[in-house]
Amino acid sequence: MQYTPSRNTIGHRRASISLLLALASSFALASPPAVTVPVTEALSGPNSGSLGFTSLSSSGRYLAYVSSVRSARGNIYILDRTTGTNIQADLTVAGQPSAGAATASPVLSADGRYVAFRSLAADMGVPNGKTGFFIHDSISNITKPIFIGYASNTAFTQLTISADGRYVAYRALLAAGSTESNIYVYDRVAGTSSPVTTTHTLGTQFIQISDDGRYVAYIGQVRGVGKTEVVVHDRTSGIDDAFEGMAQGLAMSADGNVLAFVSAQNSLPGDITGTRDVFVRDRKAGTTERASSPITVNSHSGGPGGVTISADGRFVSFLGYVAPLNVISLYRYDRATRTTKRAVPAAGFHEYTFNYPSTSRDGRYVSSDGMLLPFGTAARIQLTDFGTATGVSVAPASVTVVEGGNSATYQAVLLQQPTDNVAVNVAPDAQLSVARSQLTFTPSNWNTPQTVSVQAPANDIVQGTRTRTMTHSLASSDPEYTLLPVASVTVTITESGPPTIVVPTVWSPEPIPLRGTAAPGATVLITVSTDGAPAFISVSAVADAQGNWASSLFIPSPGPYQLEAVANGLHSIVYNMNLADEAPQ
Repeated sequence: MQYTPSRNTIGHRRASISLLLALASSFALASPPAVTVPVTEALSGPNSGSLGFTSLSSSGRYLAYVSSVRSARGNIYILDRTTGTNIQADLTVAGQPSAGAATASPVLSADGRYVAFRSLAADMGVPNGKTGFFIHDSISNITKPIFIGYASNTAFTQLTISADGRYVAYRALLAAGSTESNIYVYDRVAGTSSPVTTTHTLGTQFIQISDDGRYVAYIGQVRGVGKTEVVVHDRTSGIDDAFEGMAQGLAMSADGNVLAFVSAQNSLPGDITGTRDVFVRDRKAGTTERASSPITVNSHSGGPGGVTISADGRFVSFLGYVAPLNVISLYRYDRATRTTKRAVPAAGFHEYTFNYPSTSRDGRYVSSDGMLLPFGTAARIQLTDFGTATGVSVAPASVTVVEGGNSATYQAVLLQQPTDNVAVNVAPDAQLSVARSQLTFTPSNWNTPQTVSVQAPANDIVQGTRTRTMTHSLASSDPEYTLLPVASVTVTITESGPPTIVVPTVWSPEPIPLRGTAAPGATVLITVSTDGAPAFISVSAVADAQGNWASSLFIPSPGPYQLEAVANGLHSIVYNMNLADEAPQ
């Protein structure tokens, strides 16, 4: 569909964009197997030149990019994919649109509100020969300088921003023409910058920061040694976690645990000699795996590393080709299912001109640069939708049961249609029991939630309140569900106790008000009998979250009676009362 160009002067200078949605035709690829073809969008910007250096917001709704009339001039724009409009983000401190000059490296906060970027423009207050890093608030329409000084002026100068937009990490040279540099973290709230690196310098421009701003990952050389390492610096403890990788690209999960990087280091596990491969490092597990098998990253492609990772570390997207075709494409590797998907370019795009990938937090959307046909005509942005990820949703994540009492329930449902039946095996803790130990989802009922009912059988051991776990596993011939992990459910067990009854000594008028205690949430049945005869009156109540219940009772004639409460199969003591001709006043 076509959006007619227009301007809106409220808040921002706005211009509409042309948005072309093209369905890629199916493509048979001999290697690797099980590669699917997602839908790709081709995005055009406000200028007729090149578009690139993309960054996606958390949901993929907002996209920051550079639109250049020519290579020496560019501006930062933020596209709203829902409305089809974009705004210029490289505004001067005075709030005016910058004329632009070698502007690059935009990075978006999770909500798309903040964008940090680099500019050499004089109207941004950057003197000739220096570099300026800035952060723009698209709601308040305010741009603040982060750093103006000496830094690498290459297109690969990379910034990184925390999810909430508070922290921005950047690399600056120690002096003009210096071969050494340092990494700093700018705190938007405090308005100050603090140094990060001490033992490592120089290296590449690749920097990443965790959601909370605690961990900063980068690639650097050990001072005085020259050995290149991947480093994760803990800003709280001051400790570096470093490992040798000869990395040429870097991405990090939201919690700072999982790292994806491009490397030609032959000593890494599974490395293919003579190629640049994509590896994933799990810091907690202490493992390193190759994600690009059997795909290798092309040496002349990749922009800032040619690799990106989802917030949870599950999806690694990268640029690569399949030998001997020598055709570069965008790929997404799923670490949970060990499967790879290939993005076929949109119609009219050259197949081996992908650069600068960026991903949404869930890994569904990946943006990258592409070159229009005929080759070299102009660069445009390609946005690939890899679809909803396979998975099992389990909710709620925690439930509470009373020992020997009623059951609690939770539900499970698949997130994507399987190609074959998927069995979800339910494994309760030894102190728990379930009505169904297996749920079966088919290609027909995969999106219909199924219920698991869990109980805590009574025992004679007093253990107090404790938590136990319901675990799950999958069985299916669908490869995307075979290795997939499933979330567990935490079950809190409260110790069961008999209910109690409290009868007032004075009440007026009828009926008799009753109250008592029972397990929180339990249904309490109060019965009345006389002289050992079967109960002839009963009322019920539900105990609140504190275990208190209240009800009322009408007994039609005077005489001796016995009252008893039952909750979760447990009986109270029998309460004897003698109802006189007149109710007590």
